[in-house]
Amino acid sequence: MPRLSLTGADPTLSGMWRVYIRNHSRLGPWYTRIERQPGWVIRASLLAAVLIVVVPIGLLMLAALVVGIVVFAVFGAAAWLLGAAGRMLGGRTDEGRVNVRVVHRQEP
Repeated sequence: MPRLSLTGADPTLSGMWRVYIRNHSRLGPWYTRIERQPGWVIRASLLAAVLIVVVPIGLLMLAALVVGIVVFAVFGAAAWLLGAAGRMLGGRTDEGRVNVRVVHRQEP
């Protein structure tokens, strides 16, 4: 069963903060001004605030992803070119095996 205070205010913590802000000398007028606005105004302002924060972060993440892909592609191409140049100039013929004995068996 919920407890009710003598003033009829909400006894929860959020209710106590709401009463505190409503009665505050500087925040009270702002709270009542916002509370009187229609719902679409509050939703629009919250959407604008979220877009101001989320869009730049999303663009930064997209830019970081593109830079990462480009760097990976450039380094991969450079490694492939260096490997191809080394193979053309008569590089290693042991196929990368070092200190390994390869036994070739013939199937009967």
